[in-house]
Amino acid sequence: MGGGKEVRNIGVAVLGEAFEALLLVLLCTLLLFVIAFFGTTDEQKEELGLNEYPGVLSAYTDWCGAILHGEWAWSSGNSEDFYTTELKPATAFTLVIVSVALVVSLLIALCCSLWIVHHSKAVSSFILEKLLYFSGAVPVFIIAIMFYELLKHDANTFIVDSKRTFIGNVPAFIVAGCVLGIGSGVAGELTKVFRHELGRILSEPYILASRARKAKVWQHVLRASVIPLSSTLLAKLPFFIGAGIIVERVFGMKGLGYMIIQNALKSHFAEMMAITLIIVVLVALTRVVNKIIVVTFDPRQEG
Repeated sequence: MGGGKEVRNIGVAVLGEAFEALLLVLLCTLLLFVIAFFGTTDEQKEELGLNEYPGVLSAYTDWCGAILHGEWAWSSGNSEDFYTTELKPATAFTLVIVSVALVVSLLIALCCSLWIVHHSKAVSSFILEKLLYFSGAVPVFIIAIMFYELLKHDANTFIVDSKRTFIGNVPAFIVAGCVLGIGSGVAGELTKVFRHELGRILSEPYILASRARKAKVWQHVLRASVIPLSSTLLAKLPFFIGAGIIVERVFGMKGLGYMIIQNALKSHFAEMMAITLIIVVLVALTRVVNKIIVVTFDPRQEG
């Protein structure tokens, strides 16, 4: 009975977070739709088919219906081609880059935190900590250019296209993910959070007693650190996507950031809305994932 009640409470908490995420998606897309609707000229409205609607709400409702039916570029008439050849590959590429960046940031933070905690009075710990903060202060595009110059042996080895995506001899998504993971400053923030959690947990009486008996305590320490680490890491997804625009521009990669800039320059309103919707949905999903992690590792936070 207790287990069933706990699962039910977790489900209610996750559904509540999912509802809030849905509201976030609707409000963000509606705000952008209102700005674009009133910011376009009569000629642009006619080209987009928006002049047929009496108001912005009716146009927005029709756009939502078109999205639900898979018409991602309903105003330009090439919805299927746009989704298949542009939106889907760009979304997949951006997700891979962001995933690599998250993993790189987490690995750097874990390694550095453990070193700093075990060598708290060493000069190397002080230098390592300052290097992490310094890497976050350097603009992402500087680090991207540094990687570009290091890997670009000559013009023929720098290849980024739809069939073969390499930078030098290294897969482009790994390079982009490393640039984001190092230059975003997230590793420094995670190190600070994890180091604080390690210090707090290792000073708990039951941990001290366990260590005195030479019992294994690291599984308890890591479990207690999951929530602050996941909350900090997942909260940085919008920043990773935004910084990814710069990285994609430097390396010529066709991700969501590259696409939204190209469509904005061409005033492709429907395509911009579709890309924005994908980004907002990704951000909303991270909220749900974070809630699942929180209530799984700490059921006391079900509300």
